[in-house]
Amino acid sequence: MKKAILIFSALFFTIALFESCDKTGCTDPDSMNYDPKATQDDGSCQYQGQVVLWFDKTTRTKLLNMGAISLTYFLDGYEVGKTSAAAAQDAEPGCGQAGPVTATKNIGNVKTLSVKYEVYETGTATLYFSGNVTVVANQCVKVKLVK
Repeated sequence: MKKAILIFSALFFTIALFESCDKTGCTDPDSMNYDPKATQDDGSCQYQGQVVLWFDKTTRTKLLNMGAISLTYFLDGYEVGKTSAAAAQDAEPGCGQAGPVTATKNIGNVKTLSVKYEVYETGTATLYFSGNVTVVANQCVKVKLVK
């Protein structure tokens, strides 16, 4: 009996010791890899945000008058979508709305990151739009393309 109590006590102490240890991981609930069990942040948090690239009817008319047919969109040199040059919006679109290009951008271990956008005539070197946009973790940033 004493042996059983001694074993039980040792087991309880061992479990209590390991349970009280701090667990490291990402402690920011805004991150993609948040660990709710982590009690100490280890710098591993990763973030992403969305960018919507869109244009209105005035810009559509100017694009069509310049001979634009199809547009290819890039963020930091990576293709993120295509639209027709006629794909104008009546008003600022919502994130993920049909029509404009919405891209999800992983921004690493920072909560904001400036990235370059470019819009070309598909299959050519004709550049119609370019600039920078600041991607913000867990937010949707909209860029109105104007000609």
